[in-house]
Amino acid sequence: MKPSEHDKKFDELIGRAISRQRPKFDFDKWQKDHQKEIKDFKAGAEPTPESVRPSNTWRIVMKSGRTKLAAAAVIIITLAFGIYLLTGPGAGIAFADVIKPILNARTAVLDIIVGDEETSPVITDMAMG
Repeated sequence: MKPSEHDKKFDELIGRAISRQRPKFDFDKWQKDHQKEIKDFKAGAEPTPESVRPSNTWRIVMKSGRTKLAAAAVIIITLAFGIYLLTGPGAGIAFADVIKPILNARTAVLDIIVGDEETSPVITDMAMG
């Protein structure tokens, strides 16, 4: 773009920004000014192959009342199972509850196997505290 054209375009843009009127879009003028871009767009616009299109599984599921009900049931069952795992029996056992008897033990017996279990000697160690 030549400097004189650039200045003209810049003046036009500033004039639009300063005025209080909404600019009107002239599609015919735009189409005339952008013939090359339109041609390039049309040349590159090929239909999307079936293997590349996104899946419409959710749309298919939501069309039927029965599948909506089944989907809701699956979600509810999954949530209920998750809540059960988080709050059910055994959920309150913490690491401290598991390690407490080990730390409070007065005696620990260790069997140390050197090598293969079947033929190697076993060293038994007892620690008392």
